[in-house]
Amino acid sequence: MRCAKWLLGLLMVLVTFHALAQEPVTYAASFNCANASRPIKHTICQNADIAKLDLELAKIYAAATEFPDQKEQITSDQCARL
Repeated sequence: MRCAKWLLGLLMVLVTFHALAQEPVTYAASFNCANASRPIKHTICQNADIAKLDLELAKIYAAATEFPDQKEQITSDQCARL
């Protein structure tokens, strides 16, 4: 009986340490996930598919705004939609 209690206690300690050692998985995004402050950014960082789409969108946006006149038009269009 004493041995069973000891083993149960050891198991609880090991489970606790294992849980504490687990860090949430984050995926590469177009921004620094360590500084994510909004729920949507946390969602992007925690989902591989969404993070991949975010990176693709960032590349497309960078290419589309390569020239100043295009950037101004895209920014204007974005503000109009919001």
